[in-house]
Amino acid sequence: MDIDLYEDTKNIHLEYWSFGEEFETDNKGQILIDLAQKLIEDSDSPNLQVAININSFAGHQNFYYTLGYSQFKAWKMGDMKDENYEGLVIYVKDKDIYIKKILTILANALDKIEDIKSNQTKILKEKRHSPSNNPQYDTLLSISEKEVEKYTSTSNEKVDLLANEKIYVNEISELDYYYKDYKFHIYTTRNYSNEDAISKKETELLVVDNLLEIIGNYQNGYLVFINDSTFHYLTLYNGKTKGEYTIEGIRTARMPIYNYKYKSEPMNFLLMRVADYDTVHQVLFLPDSNLVIPNYAYDPFSKKNLEAAIKKQREKESKLKNNFEFDYQIAFYISMIIISSLIVWIWRQNKS
Repeated sequence: MDIDLYEDTKNIHLEYWSFGEEFETDNKGQILIDLAQKLIEDSDSPNLQVAININSFAGHQNFYYTLGYSQFKAWKMGDMKDENYEGLVIYVKDKDIYIKKILTILANALDKIEDIKSNQTKILKEKRHSPSNNPQYDTLLSISEKEVEKYTSTSNEKVDLLANEKIYVNEISELDYYYKDYKFHIYTTRNYSNEDAISKKETELLVVDNLLEIIGNYQNGYLVFINDSTFHYLTLYNGKTKGEYTIEGIRTARMPIYNYKYKSEPMNFLLMRVADYDTVHQVLFLPDSNLVIPNYAYDPFSKKNLEAAIKKQREKESKLKNNFEFDYQIAFYISMIIISSLIVWIWRQNKS
């Protein structure tokens, strides 16, 4: 279930759409507010108040970023009540919380506040929970969309320097990550020879541009999803990473995986139940065979069924590979004919 969450620091007031603790949305929000606060503290406007309102949903078909300066109300977590403020206001509607993009807008706005005040106008933007057949709108103050795009696309040295810092997210005892250089660095402090031993040494396992969901445990491995359907498989007992793997048929903006099982008999496999599949169909992942079988509807504990599913998936992947190679060969021969014809035409033109 999605809910509105509020986070605040001395200068930053963040409101965003959370999809529950299963997804990494809340941690992205915390990374954003930590970096935004540092940006204000290091600026020439250390008392500036900033409201950031984010409507992130992978299913969004249209996006907008607004930037204005006005009075606003924000929930003060310490006092547990709304407070009145005045300052920069950034509204976001996008597929995800894009930390770099929002920080770049904020950084580029810090020395142009008077320009923003002078050039902003009233605009209408659809509310977050507006019914599709009866849209409702908010009136916002913002500079034009074209001007906001300039703030977004102009690189900022302060943001790049800030991105060099590690922002840690200590969510799981044996598998943690930090945000640095606009990427998520997943690491462990486990001792591979002794699973109960924790060291201070960070062993990096994976670096990705985005994180959606992490499920699993030390014994059976972790599935690290970077979007709705693509994941990596991490095994901490030997420090190995496998992937990427893709699950076919997963809809955009899926719900969190609500069931996850690992079995070593009759062979190593993991079962996932996803909201897009019914109670019979599930996703079967066989790490030893590097296979992902979607919509698996058979008894997973039957070796016969597993072997039949593996054979079927192998045949499917082989067919796709052969089709690709055949299409590639056709494209190659067509391009050669075109090039040869062009050479002949040029030769004739020069001769004439």
